[in-house]
Amino acid sequence: METLIVKVKDDSKLEFVLELLQELDYLEVSQESRLAVAGELASVSDAEIGAMSPEQKAQLFLESAGMWEGRDINAAELRRRAWQRDHTRRS
Repeated sequence: METLIVKVKDDSKLEFVLELLQELDYLEVSQESRLAVAGELASVSDAEIGAMSPEQKAQLFLESAGMWEGRDINAAELRRRAWQRDHTRRS
């Protein structure tokens, strides 16, 4: 089985596209949000985010809820990792 990713540019057309694809009995249709796919958030460009409406930006933010669930990490550990430097190299 092959996987095809369809990006709907106009959110108002999303329901129509889903209904159309679901009518084809030889397709298995699953809807995944932008953040549901691992690493997909990194591919969202600043230009794409800038072009989003406030509602779309809010939805994008809300879709990230739970992304750290099940990870044993806290703010202090994130800071430590973010500021960790390689002190062995000299310029």
